[in-house]
Amino acid sequence: GFEPDEPEHFAVEPDAWPALMLFLDCQTQWRAGPGGLIGMDYGAVAWVFRLAIEGNQASFLLHEKEEGITRISFRSKNQVEVNRFAEKYFQGGGHKYAAGGRFEGNSAAALQFLLERVHELF
Repeated sequence: GFEPDEPEHFAVEPDAWPALMLFLDCQTQWRAGPGGLIGMDYGAVAWVFRLAIEGNQASFLLHEKEEGITRISFRSKNQVEVNRFAEKYFQGGGHKYAAGGRFEGNSAAALQFLLERVHELF
C-alpha cells in the first residue's frame, strides 16, 4: 500500500494521459459545508468534461427551474472571464471563470438572448 513517506512519483502510459488529466481537473470540484468538505460536486464534473474538449473555451448550462425563470451557469478556461458577462446580462456574478445568473423568461428565450451576446466573451 501507499506509505506517506514514499515519493509521489509514478508512471503513466501515454494513452492514459487524457483520463489522468480529467481526473486531476476534477479534484477541485468539491462541495463544502460549515464543517469543511462534504463530497464531490458531481454536477460540476460535467463542466470539467465539457471544457476538456479540444477547442472549447467556455460552456453554459441553462435550467428553467421555475416557470418564467431560467438559471444559467457559466464555466470557462483561464482566458475567458465569465463573471462580468453574467453580471452584465444575467443579474449574476461569481468567480472569474465560474459564475451564474438568471434570466426572466423561458429557456428558449434565454438561449436566444445568450447566443446574441456570447461573442462579447471572445
